[in-house]
Amino acid sequence: MRSLCLALLMIACGSKGEDAGTEAEADDIAGWAPADKAGPFTAGTAEFTFFGRSGVEMNVQVWYPSTSDDDNLHRYDSLLAFGAIDTPKPACAQTRPVLAFSHGNQGMRWQSPFLVEYLVSHGFVVVAPDHTGNTTFDYDGSRMPEVTFRRPYDVMDAADWLYETAPELVPGLGDCLDESDGYAVSGHSFGGYTVTALGGARFDHAAIEAYCATAGGWLCDEYADRMASDSEAAGVDFSDPRIWASIPMAPAGFELLGGGADQASIPFLVLGAEFDNATTMATQVEPIYGALGSEDKTLGTLLSAGHMIFSSVCDMIPMSECSGNYLEQEIAHPTITTAVTAWLQMQLGHDAAEAFFPYDSVHWAWEQP
Repeated sequence: MRSLCLALLMIACGSKGEDAGTEAEADDIAGWAPADKAGPFTAGTAEFTFFGRSGVEMNVQVWYPSTSDDDNLHRYDSLLAFGAIDTPKPACAQTRPVLAFSHGNQGMRWQSPFLVEYLVSHGFVVVAPDHTGNTTFDYDGSRMPEVTFRRPYDVMDAADWLYETAPELVPGLGDCLDESDGYAVSGHSFGGYTVTALGGARFDHAAIEAYCATAGGWLCDEYADRMASDSEAAGVDFSDPRIWASIPMAPAGFELLGGGADQASIPFLVLGAEFDNATTMATQVEPIYGALGSEDKTLGTLLSAGHMIFSSVCDMIPMSECSGNYLEQEIAHPTITTAVTAWLQMQLGHDAAEAFFPYDSVHWAWEQP
């Protein structure tokens, strides 16, 4: 998978300083606004640290809806600002839907602000951990076997932190949260693997060994190394019964999840990119989608787009995918936010969202069972 690179440190003074969406009115809304436009809330955010069940310390970001008109934009890791306000008062007149986000290999928790800040404008609370040892800033290849097995737990631990600890740190946030409502998950690349496992795709160890022996794959060696050092890893189950929907974007990991993906039963929205040379449609995205046992599943292919289109990397560092024959993020991102928002709204029972999904665009090809 491609890295967002330590070159981010060289642009620490950069700031987009743009408004993320429409300011909210003083009155609350019933829980739905058209998906093709930013919702009625402004996005607030704050970052903290916590320890997961493995004892690893992680950075964690929480985004939440606000009605603040403050112009004090949050600077992620003191580097970049996008549209979220730094720690405003939450707008929690009613409970809000929750989504947990998992970043890609050598990415970071705030790699896709275009998406998470947009969802927050529609009333979502979003939480995202840094997968320690697998971020832009601390990547350690020797930790990949550990990270491969730890990532789903990082997300579950971040959800636990959100419900149990975040309300103490962000006054008023607790009124937005009801753990019994569960949460949705979304992730990019290695994060797509993470949220596919969280959504119910299991490790079928016989299938993994057979596939890796014949076809190979990016995570085959990481799997073998972990299994050799930890015999208890064979019994792992990453699914979280609190999760009600999963959105893997350019997902990796078919070599590990393909054999047990038929165990997944929650709704899935699988998104991929036509020009993705890292997690290709043919070898990763389409096989993962096809193997899922979910009756409610949709595959979306973003035409002429590359692997990193599901992040905001082109706002951070120059990459080949940011120009030339690749679909520009200024065109692609509004279509991604509309499709994802509408699909989540449909899962929450907002029938009016069906007008925006599948998203009608020359840039998308859609497939459903």
